[in-house]
Amino acid sequence: MMTHRGPIVTFGRSGGRGVAGGHHNGGVRDATAGYPVHRTGGGGIIAWVWIGAVGVLVVSVLWAHSSLSEIGGALVVASTVGPAYIWGLRPRLEENPEGLLVANPLREVFVPWSALTYARVNYVLELWTADGTEVSVFAVPRETSTQRFRRRGLGSGLTLTGPVPQIGEVSGGGIQLSAPEQIAFDLNERVEHAPKDQVAEPVTAGWSPVAIRVLTASLAVAVLGLLAATL
Repeated sequence: MMTHRGPIVTFGRSGGRGVAGGHHNGGVRDATAGYPVHRTGGGGIIAWVWIGAVGVLVVSVLWAHSSLSEIGGALVVASTVGPAYIWGLRPRLEENPEGLLVANPLREVFVPWSALTYARVNYVLELWTADGTEVSVFAVPRETSTQRFRRRGLGSGLTLTGPVPQIGEVSGGGIQLSAPEQIAFDLNERVEHAPKDQVAEPVTAGWSPVAIRVLTASLAVAVLGLLAATL
């Protein structure tokens, strides 16, 4: 039996229906399959702004017929586009018919639905599996200090099958959950309705080939830029 560590921010059901309503804005729903893809919000915006600024810088340097050392400096700055993509744009939590794909900056983990036992929020969204694996989801927005303080004060001791607590701000008769709480609520609803006799499939994890290639290319561009800048 897996031991729960700390306050579990999972939610039960009331009257056969989840009280927390709707999906949070961080999930983009696939219109064909009906499965959402959750991405980081602020990090993606910052990454796009940075990539745009770097693009403008590189174009302006090339347009001005700059010296080799200036072009080298621009290449060094351009090498940061890769890390911006890896940490700002690549992370996602993708739901599909087979399970959950957790794409963190450098690693990817696939959690079959049969292996998922519960989800909780502990500053970040955590997925717990039947074999005791804990998977932290980088893509889901982090809790703010206010949300964390509220949850610790009101949400300790909550269990998957317990009654829905009066946690969060109540608006129009519904409970307003934070983005990670809403995802945890939805995932635990699915776990609760899953067949109890299903065999848990193994969780697979590994380094992301795309992330490794992007980092390698960024390093090569940075080295090339440094060589050009010193000539």
